[in-house]
Amino acid sequence: MAASSWPASGSRSRTTCSQWLGRQGASTQIWPCIASNMNRHRAGRTLTDHRPFSTGWATTVVPGSVRNRRPMPRPRMRRLWSSAKQISMLRPPPASSVSTSGRPVAVARQTCPSISGSMSTASRKPTPRARCSRRYNPWPSAGGPLRRMIDRYEPNRLKGVDETSKVRALLLTVSSVGPVRYNTAPRNNANGGTLSKQFPLRYRQIHLDFHTGPDIPDVGADFDAREFALMMKKAHVNSVTVFAKCHHGHLYYNTKRPERHPGLRKGLDLLASQIDALHRQDIRAPIYISVQCDEYAANTYPQWVARKPDTSQVKWGNSVFTPGWQIMDMASPYQEFLAEQTREVLDRFRPVDGIFFDMCWDQPSTNAYFMDAMVKAGLNPESEQDRNRYARILALGYMKRFHAMVRASSPKATVFFNARPLFNLAEEIAFQEQVEIEALPTGGWGYMYFPKNVRFARTFDKPYLGMTARFHKSWADFGGLKPYAALEYETSQMMAHGARCSIGDQLHPRGVLDKAAYELIGKVYARVEQREPWLQGAVPLTQIGLFQVPTGVLSTTQTISGSDEGATRMLTQLKHQFDVVRPESDLDRYEVLVLPDVIRLDDATLRRLRSYIKGGGAVLATGTSGLSEDGRTLLLAELGIRPAGMSPFTATYIRFGKEISSDVPPSDHVMYERGVRVTPARGATSLARVVEPYFERAWNHFCSHRQTPGDRLSRWSAAVQNGRCGYIAFPIFSAFATHGNYPYRLLVRSLLERLLPEPLLRVDAPTSTEATVMRQGQRTIVHLLQYCPERRTEKLDIVEDIVPLFGVPLSLKVARKPRRVYLAPEGTDVPFEHLAGRVNLRVPEIRGHAMVVFE
Repeated sequence: MAASSWPASGSRSRTTCSQWLGRQGASTQIWPCIASNMNRHRAGRTLTDHRPFSTGWATTVVPGSVRNRRPMPRPRMRRLWSSAKQISMLRPPPASSVSTSGRPVAVARQTCPSISGSMSTASRKPTPRARCSRRYNPWPSAGGPLRRMIDRYEPNRLKGVDETSKVRALLLTVSSVGPVRYNTAPRNNANGGTLSKQFPLRYRQIHLDFHTGPDIPDVGADFDAREFALMMKKAHVNSVTVFAKCHHGHLYYNTKRPERHPGLRKGLDLLASQIDALHRQDIRAPIYISVQCDEYAANTYPQWVARKPDTSQVKWGNSVFTPGWQIMDMASPYQEFLAEQTREVLDRFRPVDGIFFDMCWDQPSTNAYFMDAMVKAGLNPESEQDRNRYARILALGYMKRFHAMVRASSPKATVFFNARPLFNLAEEIAFQEQVEIEALPTGGWGYMYFPKNVRFARTFDKPYLGMTARFHKSWADFGGLKPYAALEYETSQMMAHGARCSIGDQLHPRGVLDKAAYELIGKVYARVEQREPWLQGAVPLTQIGLFQVPTGVLSTTQTISGSDEGATRMLTQLKHQFDVVRPESDLDRYEVLVLPDVIRLDDATLRRLRSYIKGGGAVLATGTSGLSEDGRTLLLAELGIRPAGMSPFTATYIRFGKEISSDVPPSDHVMYERGVRVTPARGATSLARVVEPYFERAWNHFCSHRQTPGDRLSRWSAAVQNGRCGYIAFPIFSAFATHGNYPYRLLVRSLLERLLPEPLLRVDAPTSTEATVMRQGQRTIVHLLQYCPERRTEKLDIVEDIVPLFGVPLSLKVARKPRRVYLAPEGTDVPFEHLAGRVNLRVPEIRGHAMVVFE
């Protein structure tokens, strides 16, 4: 093709690039790919625009790339036009304009008509803005960009191939790429809200760690983008969180910044390749950025590291010789350093699917930057309380800043700050587009952390997910695989609570996924995918609101209070349906409120509770909840008790009254924790009494190995009922978490039976069976889980075997008789009867996880 086929520089003839390209005889599929190198941010849509330097050069859907998303400078555009010239000279063989699949294909042209010739009838009339100005000369010297384009799209398949063959292979590859069906339409979240301003949160996610130290020399050496994405697709994964920046402070994309990993092969844009490949498989790819862990910055700018009061650095591990992360001070210039990195990621990969900011706890410091900022805020650096307070102010400030930065760049992106104390979610939810509950049961969180916290997270109008991992222990456990039964249990727990699923993994430094790990994940996610029709849009049905007991620990997400854990265990074992709430929650939606052990009530909360009780609600309080901290003053008079302060005895005994003694062993049951001395007020009923010991055990007088035996029945009550209110004089939930004494559960069960005579669900199954009730449109879905974690090491609970249950009686409170009851996803009908507002049936089998659907 002669260069003269383009108008001379002085010519007045004008045409659109789409017209000109169509006349040059090249594949109509290749032009969007060239165009997307010029302006990527619109790729992946149906392209109909005819502006000369946009992606609208052919009306087809093409896979969007994420590299070089900003409009290219003119010299770069010219080099790409040169590449277009080389490709167009290949003259592909004649073919029909549309394939049998309806996809546009190459149309060969044997001649190059004059550019001043008439416009094709298939072409659209160009707008004035769509015309090429004569100052844009598309024919500078050739060479270079074509090789880079080919190496980008198929870097491994074209090694050792001559240039002409490479171009033909590229044409064939791009022509065969089908439309990318990347659905970004909104849908309802698990709380019934519409996610109209962000990507829908998907159900089968991978959190792909890539914390790779600078001494690893061959980062990404074996990475194959196509195999990477196909393995994810084969494992039924539909979202992967990939790394821009790790805890070592290194970057994994092409950048001029010195933080780029020194072992990452020159020219390899690992992050861009991952995102491109995943998007082609309709897999979301949010981006990970480490916040307070940055070894590169800590070593380069040690003055930015957070300091303890003794001036030593804040560091994982208690010694400089212990391998572990140095923690950065966000009051130092490091925050701006991080902002520059984040801004580059947002600009380079716009629009991002999402950003996952990690390691974002409240970090106090005695760094000079931190203390100067405290003084300016009117706080005292010498006060630990003030340092913690400013750490909270600082964290909320940078969360607000970075959230706004992401949403301004990519309005539909998800944003999450991880490692936050979840009990403060109400204060931080404005900066979180979703809630991700990191809870590796074998990594220190245990099997109660997720069920407790998800019941709180789901009360906010944001989508939420649970995050476990495929590791035998915890993060970066290379070579560690947990048993299939354990991973099935953990993802089943997530589904049963209406959460999306996320499984953690770590990519090998060379960029190769562990085949065995993804066979395991694929087997688990195949189950999740089968059950998604009964998960999407489902919301929990609950009767009880459990007041939250904050731990006050700001530097970790792994700790929950003993009261919260004990109450979660107990109510789960009793098959009650409950949420974890705060005083500001909508309390009227619950039939019973539980105030566990140490709930402090201010005047506003007292007014709300009195109004709630007056409206017919029921309250169960335990320990000093509803009382002053010393147990001497009654604040919530509706409890119907007369308090006399804390008991002088550490251990006492509970004697159940005849009203609640059914199936309770006839014994005085030890209470290992100190309680409150109370008597019932006029009109209230004592349901259990306290047996006090001979004396308090001490060094100079004691009896036998443990607590002193009971002496006599005292006048003090252990449990009292006053109309719609119940009270237990002990911190019974924290005692249950610490000691696991089953009579404590029997006492709570008895009071709840009197306050809530018609529970939503009754299941005659072992206490290890978990049950939740979800509502999805006209369906009610009961999830039944039967897995038994076994303590096999000093600190490790393992689930390796699934032991089925058969013929389990179930009764669900349903006003109207359902048309059908069946098991999902199998579709097996279950016989049932509808009697007195309840559906009664027997679940044929629970093999790990059963879903009973009422329609």
